[in-house]
Amino acid sequence: MGRGGEIFVLNMGTPIKVDDLARNLIVLNGLVPGKDIEIKYTGMRPGEKMYEELFRPEDVRRDTGNDDIFVAVPGIATWPF
Repeated sequence: MGRGGEIFVLNMGTPIKVDDLARNLIVLNGLVPGKDIEIKYTGMRPGEKMYEELFRPEDVRRDTGNDDIFVAVPGIATWPF
């Protein structure tokens, strides 16, 4: 699929809340969230994001023929970034 130098972006699927993921893992291990294992909310650390941008506004998204793989064609950057 690659010809050299492409930027491939994978379809990550539906976003999942970290809280839901943690609770599911606890339950799948036969335990009770909040009783057997405490869930603590610590907030975001410096530099963390609530979501990730897969493409910049100036990038072009190109299909590859596979629904789960895209190619990001970088647009021309302008100054200042």
